[in-house]
Amino acid sequence: MLSMPMPSSWSRARLLLAPLCPLILAACFLTPSTGMKTIKPNRAQLETSTRKVVCGSFKPITYSAKRDTPETVRQVRGHNAALGSFKCR
Repeated sequence: MLSMPMPSSWSRARLLLAPLCPLILAACFLTPSTGMKTIKPNRAQLETSTRKVVCGSFKPITYSAKRDTPETVRQVRGHNAALGSFKCR
């Protein structure tokens, strides 16, 4: 008499769960949404929220014209100019 090899516990679990996969996927697909809406902000809202983040996160940088390299001075001035373009108060 031929004996069939005994499947491992993982194989048994896959055999038992495989028929359930289509049901699980269908349930996820058919579940109604949570009611959350995707909101696309207009340009003014986007600029206002960006300004809040920038102005709250970045501060002007000071430099020493005597002790800092010209490259550092240029970068600091660029940073401060960019920050100033957001009209932070």
